[in-house]
Amino acid sequence: MVDYGNAQLVETRALAEATSKNRAVLDMTELFDHAVTDEAARFARVLAGNFSGSFSLDAGRTVDVGGKPAPVLKIGDTPINMDFTIPDRFTAQTDATATVFVASGEDFIRISTSVKKENGERAVGTLLDRSHAGYKALLAGQPYIGFAQLFGHQYMTQYNPIKDTEGNVIAVLYVGINISHRRAFGIGAKVGVLAFGVVATVFGLFILTLGSAMTSLAVALHAAPAQQMAQQMAQLQTRYAGFALIAVLAAVGMLYLVLQRMVTQPLQHAMIAAQQLAKGDLTTQVHVGRRDEIGMLMQA
Repeated sequence: MVDYGNAQLVETRALAEATSKNRAVLDMTELFDHAVTDEAARFARVLAGNFSGSFSLDAGRTVDVGGKPAPVLKIGDTPINMDFTIPDRFTAQTDATATVFVASGEDFIRISTSVKKENGERAVGTLLDRSHAGYKALLAGQPYIGFAQLFGHQYMTQYNPIKDTEGNVIAVLYVGINISHRRAFGIGAKVGVLAFGVVATVFGLFILTLGSAMTSLAVALHAAPAQQMAQQMAQLQTRYAGFALIAVLAAVGMLYLVLQRMVTQPLQHAMIAAQQLAKGDLTTQVHVGRRDEIGMLMQA
């Protein structure tokens, strides 16, 4: 016999399943964050290892850096200002960006960097914004690691303060890992995630609705005769079999529309552009706004 216990069990299982799926998505996000954080910390050690000797600040001398006077920072006896050798070599080896900031009062000025502005110029002479999440920590001599938006790209960054023998912060070493492309799913992953989302949503709604119906039915059946109970159970099975069929058809329809938008239409645009180019129309332009496999095909 259907009773409250069975109905509540169905609802409990449905809620547990939904919670489990949400937790899985959160776990994937946390795993990505931990992995890229560890990578940034490792790159920070690599960058620091490229500097042999002790840092020192010659506050009595200034050098023009990107139109701004900046104190001279040295490694050993060698000035670092406007010397891009180490940042460029680091970027070539790791594909991560590197910057050396020098302390000037309560500001940090980029005096050597492989970070580029949107126009392709080096970001030398620019300041670490005082509203930056890591500014206060660095001023207090503490490292900072976290996400940052720099010149149109998203980075996982680590900033490590450099102190003199008296414990004063005289410089900051920065590394940044461009994660903009890493967070762009491939087409297969996008379809997979969307398919999972559609199916999970439909299934979850079906289970929760069924659980609610089972609860209502349990109340009614406690006072119903056996024959009436059998009839109502049969009606319930038929009704929800039909609901399940409609839900499956709706899911298939949604996936079809998604695939049309994500795959079929972009491929048709790429095919038309390729045909026009093949006919000698070199004025054809293909606008690419995606980073997955189809985006790479359209760029080609």
